[in-house]
Amino acid sequence: MATPVDAAEFERLSAADLTQKTYAAAQAAYRAKCDRIAGQALPVLENVLREQGGQFQNILVPFTDGIKSIQIPTNLQRGVETRGQSLTTDLEKAIVLSMIDEHWKEHLRNMDDLRQNVQGAVYEQKDPLLVYKHESFKLFKDMVDEMNASILGFLFRAGLPQAEPGQAPVRQAPAAPARPAQKLTTSGPGAEEAPASRGTASRSATPPPAAAPKQAPAVSSKKYGRNDQVTIVNLMTGEQKQVKFKVAEPLLAQGWQILG
Repeated sequence: MATPVDAAEFERLSAADLTQKTYAAAQAAYRAKCDRIAGQALPVLENVLREQGGQFQNILVPFTDGIKSIQIPTNLQRGVETRGQSLTTDLEKAIVLSMIDEHWKEHLRNMDDLRQNVQGAVYEQKDPLLVYKHESFKLFKDMVDEMNASILGFLFRAGLPQAEPGQAPVRQAPAAPARPAQKLTTSGPGAEEAPASRGTASRSATPPPAAAPKQAPAVSSKKYGRNDQVTIVNLMTGEQKQVKFKVAEPLLAQGWQILG
């Protein structure tokens, strides 16, 4: 969004007035973005409900901020009745819970590290318990600030992936013939919560029995340290990255796999 104040207003207004004006403009921009998303998704929700409403109650709608991607489950009937507004509400709920979970797990790891490192305070003639209390409180405040920034950042930047002309943004993506059969179990943009391979499995090779377990790699394995270098691969695109395990964890939840 563009800045809501010009140079003259910035010099003239107080900090409180500038804050309130910026907040009002940001809130209006966010509501307008939510209305655009609802308008884009509503025709697709109506079409899916009309054609397949008897088979599925919920569908998965993809959102991305250009870095992270998340599949949001939403109720077809409620989405149509609210003219698509319930989709943005479901997005807000899902991203808040996801970010709380992600940052809290990282906070617990940091607390474990602090508990080990604080023992060195004895050599500085300091009470380890007092140092632990002070540092842990600071860690918690930092975690809350980072979590709030991550939530707001994703919500303001997130949108529906750009579909090709004539392609519905939340429909099942067609399977590429040369891709591995495992991808049929991965929900593509707008894939229903029902079997993702319906309508495409008959044109692809039969997936091996081990395909389903590989779809959801275990991200809670303890055999990797937070700073260990791992090589991960995207099962959908074949893209490979070499990153630290703490960076790889959110990608594993999105369908990536650690290469052995």
